[in-house]
Amino acid sequence: MPTRDEALAAAADAFLDVLDEIAEERALSDPSGDEPMSPPPSSNPAAQLPTKWMSPQQVVEHVPGLTVRHLEYLRGAKRPPRYYKPTERTVIYNVDDIDEWVRINAIDPARP
Repeated sequence: MPTRDEALAAAADAFLDVLDEIAEERALSDPSGDEPMSPPPSSNPAAQLPTKWMSPQQVVEHVPGLTVRHLEYLRGAKRPPRYYKPTERTVIYNVDDIDEWVRINAIDPARP
């Protein structure tokens, strides 16, 4: 007779197998059953976000003349650059968003 832990492990394995089968069925066929579909995108929002992240201090080092205090002011005023808050106390920026923000604010001296 299997021990309690062995029985629980076997039940967990069987449950995971059933979940895998259900996920495979849902991912590989559309509701009409006509054609196979690709697996659905990850439901984890973080997995879909860009990968190069910077803290406010790193942004300041990346953009000459910018201060952490000014970034705080911009966030409070709901002005760009775009930022992310994965936790209540964490603020991060995407390097591509920062570079785009700098380019958008370019001054062309040839234009009046």
